[in-house]
Amino acid sequence: LALHKVPALRWVGHARHHSITPLDATQVVNHSLVDGLMQVVTNIVTLNLLQSHPLVRALHNVFITFLLTESHSGFDFPWALHNVVPFGLLGGPPAHERHHQCGTVHLQQFFTYMDRAFHLVDVRRAREGENDRLR
Repeated sequence: LALHKVPALRWVGHARHHSITPLDATQVVNHSLVDGLMQVVTNIVTLNLLQSHPLVRALHNVFITFLLTESHSGFDFPWALHNVVPFGLLGGPPAHERHHQCGTVHLQQFFTYMDRAFHLVDVRRAREGENDRLR
């Protein structure tokens, strides 16, 4: 949230991630050193606080890499996680594409509950025709 709301952090750390459109899976690694460091440190601190088993850490890394790649893929397949997981808990590529278009909605990385709680969800869905770039 801070990477989008605090101008200094946005331009120092996160603007590079939003610089290339349309989305594709290669943008997962298109971020600044500050942005990447913040992501990795947050994950390490969280896993350490939870005293996670090494196998859990390995599975976490695989799953996070999958979610990041999927959310940047631009694909809206019927079998994609955001279409399979109930209650719209995951935003998936449509929400992340919309986030990259305007930058003020869908700020949560994968899930949608915080975006809904703070009214940061764009009610228009990219897959309903407003976004031609979504494949």
